[in-house]
Amino acid sequence: KVFSNDEEIPGKLYETDPDRCCELLKVQPVRQAVQEMNVKCWTTGLRCTEGRTRTEYKEIEELDKGIIEALDASGCNMVQKIRYGIIPQLLSNFTSITIYRFEINVKNASILGLVGAGGIGYPLISAIGAFRWNDAGTLLFGLIILVMTIEYLSGRLRKKLATGL
Repeated sequence: KVFSNDEEIPGKLYETDPDRCCELLKVQPVRQAVQEMNVKCWTTGLRCTEGRTRTEYKEIEELDKGIIEALDASGCNMVQKIRYGIIPQLLSNFTSITIYRFEINVKNASILGLVGAGGIGYPLISAIGAFRWNDAGTLLFGLIILVMTIEYLSGRLRKKLATGL
């Protein structure tokens, strides 16, 4: 969410972010630098990218070195080792992590909208605030169906990627 002036910026981002993602602007030098650049925006997702980076690093660390050694012994150059040895090992894990993170982000966007910070839950909270119960019920039902569909599809796709079927 982009804020037009300092009065709109919430004091604590964790009040609007269910993951307590980014308390970046609480750090005074960063806050001053952002204000000097005349950019009044909060970045969300700092923690989720940090966690994802850690997970991906662990996956890279656990690569099967035997495949790369076999490719090296057969005379493959570096590009071929990456193409035929590293990418096939990492692709399913990275895709699985990305899909899972997307699922979590959709749920978080719904919650952010419900607390008034924008996102896909915002129309629902607007309908509730205006006492448009028919619209609120329809939006809530649609939101539940959306989250359940994404969860079901991502679960099946991650299972396929994990088992290789």
